[in-house]
Amino acid sequence: MTDVAVIQLQLLEHIVPMPDLTIGQAMEVAKIPERFNEKRISALITLITGYPDLADKLTVQERYYFLLNQQALSQNKYSAKSNLSEYLVDTVESLVPKEHLDEETQIGVQHIRGAHVCLLETICENLFDWTCGLMACQLFGNISSIVGGDMVWDKLDDSLTQNELNKQVLERAKTISDLSEFNFNNLAELFDSLISNLSHYVDTSIDNKGITVIGEVAGEYTPARFQALFELRGHARQLARYIVE
Repeated sequence: MTDVAVIQLQLLEHIVPMPDLTIGQAMEVAKIPERFNEKRISALITLITGYPDLADKLTVQERYYFLLNQQALSQNKYSAKSNLSEYLVDTVESLVPKEHLDEETQIGVQHIRGAHVCLLETICENLFDWTCGLMACQLFGNISSIVGGDMVWDKLDDSLTQNELNKQVLERAKTISDLSEFNFNNLAELFDSLISNLSHYVDTSIDNKGITVIGEVAGEYTPARFQALFELRGHARQLARYIVE
């Protein structure tokens, strides 16, 4: 029997292998409770690619682009003809900026990454928490130019330890939640306009449970939740549902 060639997936700065998920790997992911979907996605990326720490550094859009392709390949026996067009954004990797700075306010945004959302899903209980959490992770620069006071935030970079990241995100989210309604609205509106400049692969949104992917279905833009291991069938699906009980 001839081995099936492993498909390579182009991401922003990496080309990663997309081999079939083994049943053993699927059960490793299934040990993580379903409510921690971002942690499950990280485990899935690590097991499939064999690259430790990659999932933490990938943008959220890259992670869901990976997940969509992994599910499509699994469901279609490695056919590259799966129709993902309703969820995909045309992307030229070299044109996607690492960050975006608004010259007028001197406030910038950086990409939201795997390490960020894996933290947020452990501390966010609703849409408001997620909104504050994303702003805390992505905003940097002279925040005072919008909300007053003395708020200048550094970028959250890869040099931070997990404890340092946790501390800074919690402190910033608390600061945002303490803003007046007027200042919060102004900052949130600016944030929404800035992050559109970082668009790539898929458009994401949030709800009370976390990250969703926006698809154009029947002419309407609709959020969809994509979960790790969703493509499992038969005995594998049953085992994955009960393995953590």
